[in-house]
Amino acid sequence: MRGFSSLALIGILFLGACGSKKSTSQEKAVPSSAVPQSKIKMQDLEPYEIQGDVAIACMELEKASEHSDSNLRMVVIQDLKNFDGCLVVQFQYSGCSSTEAHLRWISTDTNNHQLALYVDNPGDCEMLIEERWHFDLQVLGPNPNDMILEFKNDFSADFSAN
Repeated sequence: MRGFSSLALIGILFLGACGSKKSTSQEKAVPSSAVPQSKIKMQDLEPYEIQGDVAIACMELEKASEHSDSNLRMVVIQDLKNFDGCLVVQFQYSGCSSTEAHLRWISTDTNNHQLALYVDNPGDCEMLIEERWHFDLQVLGPNPNDMILEFKNDFSADFSAN
């Protein structure tokens, strides 16, 4: 009987160790300090300044109704800046490598625009990836500075629109 109880104890310890290792491997590198953000006025964002004669290419927005989100991952927004009708977004996510970003236009109510920023599936690695992309807001209207943006994404805890 003594041998059976020792064997049972070893089995319980082994199963406990396996379970705790599994839960640790599922944690993501995106900080848990992300917070939801209310509406952001484009005119309140700091201007994005570039050094020298550097050309900035702004990516087009995608209409959410025309695309699937099934193979995309939402990101945490760290910073937003205004650059002559373009929205400069700094963001982070966890994955194996950097990938393509997609700013999806969900809906519009007057000058209020609901958006979501995604990346193509970067894999299930624990590496924290930080990127900056530029998106053209001209498709939303002729006066980007009058726009109010509302994101489905979370923002990093230290984000400030001012």
